Amino acid sequence: MDILVIDDHPLIVQAITTVIGTLGRNAVVHALESVEAIEAAELPNDPQLVLLDLALPGVSGLPALEAVCRHYPRSSIVIFSATQDARTITSALLAGARGFIPKTSRYRVLADALQLVLDGGTYVPPDILGSGNLAGDRPILGAEVDVSPGNPPRMTPSGRFLASTAGARLTERQREIVSLFADGLTTKQISRRLGISANTVKSHVAVIFRTLGVSNRAQVVALTHSLPRSPSLQ
Repeated sequence: MDILVIDDHPLIVQAITTVIGTLGRNAVVHALESVEAIEAAELPNDPQLVLLDLALPGVSGLPALEAVCRHYPRSSIVIFSATQDARTITSALLAGARGFIPKTSRYRVLADALQLVLDGGTYVPPDILGSGNLAGDRPILGAEVDVSPGNPPRMTPSGRFLASTAGARLTERQREIVSLFADGLTTKQISRRLGISANTVKSHVAVIFRTLGVSNRAQVVALTHSLPRSPSLQ
């Protein structure tokens, strides 16, 4: 798997590369200092993930994101920026970004956010979601949710909003884990059933908790009891 980091600060690139190395994805990280450098880059494959700083020399801001989207239309693009303005984040998501990670994020938050996006989710900082300013007049609370059009939020008993009836846009893997929660399986049993490590299960569980705004498995089951069972488990 190829991952592209577009940032003009070598220390930032090094830090991101270190975090990616902990994800167990066997990823090859490529780095560019500007959007313009994409044209001359000779990557062996289109990257599965692109991390983009908006404050770059030359083309920057949303035009930079739009240029990357045009060049890599099938890649998941995540903004990694010092900017945390809700309007900028909303504009980036509407322009095609699959997430927005502040450069002030802790190591574990960065790792979990990248894992979420690689699993098909969308990451937005919890404080921005909680501000109620994201995605125009659509109030969304939580930690990591999908804000794509066509998924109006609904209120849950906990007072959190889910991005859709599919449980805040949990990934397929996360829906599998939720289904196995309902069956009463332990972490080790889920690990064996899905063929993944126990630590990976725990990582998914942490993201599920934050996404749904809950603190235990019973609350997960209560909030998602009406979800269709994951097809892979039927």
